[in-house]
Amino acid sequence: MSERRGFQAGSKKAVFLTMLMLLASWSVALAGVPLASAHEAEDVVSWPLSGSNDTGWVQLDAVLGSDPILSNQATADWVLEFAPGAEISNASLQIHVNGSNGLMIDQPLLVANDIGVNLFDWRGLGALGASDSFDGANPYSDRLSPNSASGAGWTLPSDAAITELTFEALAPVDPIASFTPVSIPLYNAVQHQSTGQLYLQGETSILVLDANNDPAFIDFYNFDEVGSNIAGVAIGPNNNLHVGFENGMFKLISQVDGTVSDGLPDAGFDIALFEVLASGIYVMTDDGALLELDASNAWSQVISSSSNSWPSPTEVNDLHEQNGILYAATNDGVGRYNLNNNQALSVWGSANVLHSDDVKIIETGGNQLLFASEDNGLARYNWNSGFWLATWSDANWLPSNFVTGIKAFQDTLHIMSGDQLLRYNLTTGVFGSSIALNDLNLVESDYNALFAWAPTGDRAPSSMKHVASDGGRLVLIDATMQSNVGREIVLASGPAGADLTDALEHEGILYTAGYSSETIDRFDVASSVWLTPINIGDAVTSLGIAADTIIAGTVTDGLFLIENGSIRTNIPAGQDQNSNSQYIVDIAAVGDCTTTQGCQILFIQEDAAYRADVDSTAVGSATLLTSDYLLTGQVATYGGVGYWSSDEGLLRYDIANDTFLAAWGSTGVNGVDNAPVAVVGDVLHMGLTGYGVARKDLSTGEILTPLNSDNSIMTSDTVYALEGNGNDLWIGTQLGGFIWDGSSMSQLTTVGNDWTRRPSQHFDFELDGNWMYAGTNIGVCRYTPSSGAIDDCLNVYDGMPNWGTYAVGVNSTTVFGGTFSGVGLIDKSSFSVDGEWEATASTDDAIVEIIDDIAYIGLT
Repeated sequence: MSERRGFQAGSKKAVFLTMLMLLASWSVALAGVPLASAHEAEDVVSWPLSGSNDTGWVQLDAVLGSDPILSNQATADWVLEFAPGAEISNASLQIHVNGSNGLMIDQPLLVANDIGVNLFDWRGLGALGASDSFDGANPYSDRLSPNSASGAGWTLPSDAAITELTFEALAPVDPIASFTPVSIPLYNAVQHQSTGQLYLQGETSILVLDANNDPAFIDFYNFDEVGSNIAGVAIGPNNNLHVGFENGMFKLISQVDGTVSDGLPDAGFDIALFEVLASGIYVMTDDGALLELDASNAWSQVISSSSNSWPSPTEVNDLHEQNGILYAATNDGVGRYNLNNNQALSVWGSANVLHSDDVKIIETGGNQLLFASEDNGLARYNWNSGFWLATWSDANWLPSNFVTGIKAFQDTLHIMSGDQLLRYNLTTGVFGSSIALNDLNLVESDYNALFAWAPTGDRAPSSMKHVASDGGRLVLIDATMQSNVGREIVLASGPAGADLTDALEHEGILYTAGYSSETIDRFDVASSVWLTPINIGDAVTSLGIAADTIIAGTVTDGLFLIENGSIRTNIPAGQDQNSNSQYIVDIAAVGDCTTTQGCQILFIQEDAAYRADVDSTAVGSATLLTSDYLLTGQVATYGGVGYWSSDEGLLRYDIANDTFLAAWGSTGVNGVDNAPVAVVGDVLHMGLTGYGVARKDLSTGEILTPLNSDNSIMTSDTVYALEGNGNDLWIGTQLGGFIWDGSSMSQLTTVGNDWTRRPSQHFDFELDGNWMYAGTNIGVCRYTPSSGAIDDCLNVYDGMPNWGTYAVGVNSTTVFGGTFSGVGLIDKSSFSVDGEWEATASTDDAIVEIIDDIAYIGLT
């Protein structure tokens, strides 16, 4: 919120006032000597032999010679006469200014011309008597370090007395970063008439932009207390910003100091549109009634919504004035009102001349009046000649019938339609090549819009710009046919979709796999802003990396290699005669795909292991390595060896020699029903029934001491589940759950004697945000990941199909608990069972795997 402190705006002027006093004393010892002055006797001028001269205060008005173009300052002359040959001594000079009374001068220089001496030089130090800017950059913008900033200041005379200190404090805002898709709808924009700042209309707030500040988002006005959405913003006759609200209230933002006060008189009824035009100040209601603020400062009806010569809408969208005609865009056609004779004209609609009844935007471009719709493109009317031109739609020039923005300047017309920005020369009548929104770092959305920003004021851009928006970013585009892209202003950013299936970080960029969005989203960690997503065109299931190459696995299209922010190539999915699935489960890689030595990519495709080799000149295809094992979904590389988790233990593959090594089994315990695997730090963990948790240091290759009941607080060596949580390893056993932090072990806590929250067997874990979910012998329980404290459990009395829950999985809304009698569906937000998937009469297992929002249940 703005914090205004009596800011008084005013530009520097060349004409100021200064008060000067020259006190010349030639003989301070002769106090009684008369003042020295010339005496005329006919043609003879005589002077006394000695004396003194006190000029008193003399005000000089520097008004002549000012020329800002030639950088010439104004001047004033002050002539003092002395006797020829006189010797002047004990001369003193005093300069007095008083900015509070308007007595001041800009960068004064006082020169004694006859002797070529600068008596006083204030050049380069701003105004003497007042200062309307800081010594350095103005406005001053900086970040607190840590809680203060000291770069703003003024240079003042040493004995100056400050009578008034006023300044304006703004609140610059960095872009909002969200981990779900986010948009800020912007509906209109107006420009400050003197500073050039751009005011953007949101739903209940006004955003203030400065084209020459970083960040550009320098302030905002929040009107939540009004209790209504904004119906419109406009600059009034006195250059103040007026804000109209749908409940009929108005606020005013002063163009002098930015303070907010009550504005225009309350309408007394709900309004849907507010606009200030050359002919007056107007509001419209949802049903189309048009009212104007009259000379008595009251709202008077111009035309009723029930008039036969006026639309009968349920939505009004725009109000536009051209050549003495007022045009109202509604969802029931365009109403027209003749301002010269105060008569309504016939309604334009699809029944007569218009392409659509639902017109969203009206704009003037040269001699054309443009009517944009969401369903049938752009209609054009030559207002000067009175005839209709051909409509533009997806049948001819537009990529989509949905037109989201139109702005014109001189001979250039910009049109936002679909996923394109179109350029049209109003003089030649020729379209230029269109610009994809992706090339502007924008996306096609319901919040696409176009605004204008003129080069008026210090805080405005240096040339006319059209501002394109997608609800999160603003891009400044030259309002010319060249349409060069200028500054990008990020207001808020988020991923393209909420369903993120995998993530990895590389060189300060977090890459996330978008399943439903079919994109790879990129998050700049240092700047806390989401970058433009990379469109893959298929659901992204997994991510891997080889040097600087990001590798994306998909559902049906195999692997995509991404280098320098764009797709280099695609490797089709492998072919396995035992499976029709092309789903890429996990990826690991070694080497550098951009060199002649190349990279080797290992990946899991359903239950088969594949390899693909890529170098700087060639891209290999997917080669099947093995499909003889039940792969459990993870592959990793270390020291030139690939590791796959499987039902036979940990498969090992020598990448350089293209051979499988002996699998790491269960140290004498083979054929186990459960062999969970987790990597925490550099340590690989595997749970083995009857043995405990086997461990291997991947950085050294050393087999570490296992975790079991002999050397820890574990009460059972039958391990069902392992799950990593940061530096912690969660262990589920036959008799309790435990957390190993790398040096010590603690047990998961339970709640007193409440048997419904005292599970003993922990069959599966699933970490999801703020909770660790566990499948236990008494149902699905959830724990606090940081402490291992139990929160609650759900069992058959809560609606679970059976007691023992052997597998858990999650998606964005639901926890799935697999039992021998089916799957319980648990709402994450309330942690309550809201349904179940029933199996047949009985099943020996119910394995759950979640892929996006689809749960795959394996029943025996």
